[in-house]
Amino acid sequence: MTKNQDNATGPKSDEGLNEQVGGVIDRAFQFFRDQFGHLTEGLNELDQKHREAKERISRGPGRRYRRDL
Repeated sequence: MTKNQDNATGPKSDEGLNEQVGGVIDRAFQFFRDQFGHLTEGLNELDQKHREAKERISRGPGRRYRRDL
């Protein structure tokens, strides 16, 4: 059976198959976002706090300490 012949279980062309697979992937990503989105939000918050802390550390307590870095 070639890719353009009728198939009782799916589309007749690669384009249709790509659309089907894309839809499945989109649904899978949505499922994981729904199930684990709260973890991502927590990680984003921790990442932001980490960036802020690194910035504060890089500024240091005063000029005399910057020369040592």
